Amino acid sequence: MDTRQQKNKKASSDEWYTPKWIIDRLGPFALDPCSPKVRPFDTAIRHYSKDDDGLVQPWKGRVWLNPPYSRVLLRQFVDKLADHNDGIALLVNRTDNLLFQEVIFPKAASILFMRHRVKFLRPDGTTGSPFFGSCLVAFGVYNDRILRDCGIEGKYVRLNGFVRMDKSFPDSAAFILQRSAAAGTFNSQQAVVSVEDAYFALKMKGAEDCTAAFADRIGNVMNEAGKSFNSED
Repeated sequence: MDTRQQKNKKASSDEWYTPKWIIDRLGPFALDPCSPKVRPFDTAIRHYSKDDDGLVQPWKGRVWLNPPYSRVLLRQFVDKLADHNDGIALLVNRTDNLLFQEVIFPKAASILFMRHRVKFLRPDGTTGSPFFGSCLVAFGVYNDRILRDCGIEGKYVRLNGFVRMDKSFPDSAAFILQRSAAAGTFNSQQAVVSVEDAYFALKMKGAEDCTAAFADRIGNVMNEAGKSFNSED
């Protein structure tokens, strides 16, 4: 990661590696498009290094993204993850910059602001923490669920992925609201419930418990999130 803006010469390299415990909490992942050539452990099933140019390669499945923090490359990789909409990124906690304002806030499902600074791995095997905090950003409904339940210390914030309740909400709404209230994802003032909670509740209860209008509505939202709704799964 490029941390020259912090004026820290020891942290001025794009070759800082993700600690294994983070991958253990959030994985498994199908792809790491920003993998070092020589990595201390596998972060995903498939890896693209700098020589492969992960930006031009196909992305399939859940993506782990610890991008190079050079400004241009950082934006390009996060843009591609937002379009792919299935993965988790480890980023610098700078919510006032354009990356957050233009990409993360409008497109990501959720953020976990990590309580402690991450001790990254250096190429020589030592560890070090940069002069800034980090956050984990989830794209896609499934990754939001993983991030919410991962147990990593910090503040979890839901960004996008809610459905407003109306007359098309099914009789199983009570079940969904009970689950959402327990998870702290139901907003009673705005009468909204997370898509993730609604989706998993409907899969557990069965499509016969919901109106066709609501099933179609959830299906449309899930399709936009890159997943298909099928009550028989």
